[in-house]
Amino acid sequence: MIEDVRRFEERADVYLRNFWEFYRRREYPKAGELLWGAYAQVVKATAARRGIPLRSHERLRRFARDIARDLGHPFTARGWRDDFTIAETLHQRFYEGDPDPRDLARLATSLPVWRREIRALQAAFQS
Repeated sequence: MIEDVRRFEERADVYLRNFWEFYRRREYPKAGELLWGAYAQVVKATAARRGIPLRSHERLRRFARDIARDLGHPFTARGWRDDFTIAETLHQRFYEGDPDPRDLARLATSLPVWRREIRALQAAFQS
């Protein structure tokens, strides 16, 4: 379990670093795909901390909604849910068109904030 968490966290870091490389090169579809991957890895790491395997896109989506519920505050929960949903569409846009670079930059700068919020939530669950 600890190894899974570490692996998902490391992947999220790598995907986010690679996102910025592709973003700077204005390769927005690829950047968006990497950003979606970073969001997905954060969700998978959170699930792994709770011992929950996520082996399908639908389970990933459901667990992201669970995180929103667990965040508690309606504004915070809605923000996470909205950002996750937008990030999820980046996967589709990789194949079907260009994402808006402003959306990409906003989501990428929000992800570290979400990671801190979710880690704090995890700490509360473990207390």
